[in-house]
Amino acid sequence: MSKRENVTADILKQTIAILKTEGSSGVTMRQVAGKTGITLSNLQYYYADRTKLFQATAAFFFNECEKTILNELSAIDTRDGESAKEFIRKLLDMLIVDGGNDDNHGIFREIWALMLRDAELAETVHRFYKNYSNWLVQLISGFTSQPEKIISLLIPYAEGYAVIGADLTLKRQEIIEMLLEIIWQMKVKT
Repeated sequence: MSKRENVTADILKQTIAILKTEGSSGVTMRQVAGKTGITLSNLQYYYADRTKLFQATAAFFFNECEKTILNELSAIDTRDGESAKEFIRKLLDMLIVDGGNDDNHGIFREIWALMLRDAELAETVHRFYKNYSNWLVQLISGFTSQPEKIISLLIPYAEGYAVIGADLTLKRQEIIEMLLEIIWQMKVKT
């Protein structure tokens, strides 16, 4: 990586760390600069204001989430039925999480809250979800003829579960198995 790429990655990682511990209200340009070990003016060279910083942070964070999913799922061969089912089970296990006990979903909640007051950030988040949906459709299209339906069910459910999942009557694993059964009934290809 170039020096610029290293600096921007460090800035974004430090912003995420602050978001995790202090929430969006705790993120100031000065604090990010201090945690990164650069001057405020240097930070502003990379990101002119908090909106630009949060847009880049959201894009970076979402990209890291996609890399994690791909890395976790790369070992599963989807050419046979049982492996494909295991692939979906693993995907569900990664997406259906209790947001109250998961730092990464805390970041999602902070970004969602910020986007309610920031149209530019909202555009970034909406663009992410559109790309994320398309990416997941492609990811599962090798073994189902209805990937759009599955992903249209899965993403809103996973996002909502992150917020209220701990309050539901079924346990997380029961929900994963229920969703797996629903998705598997939609499966057509092997």
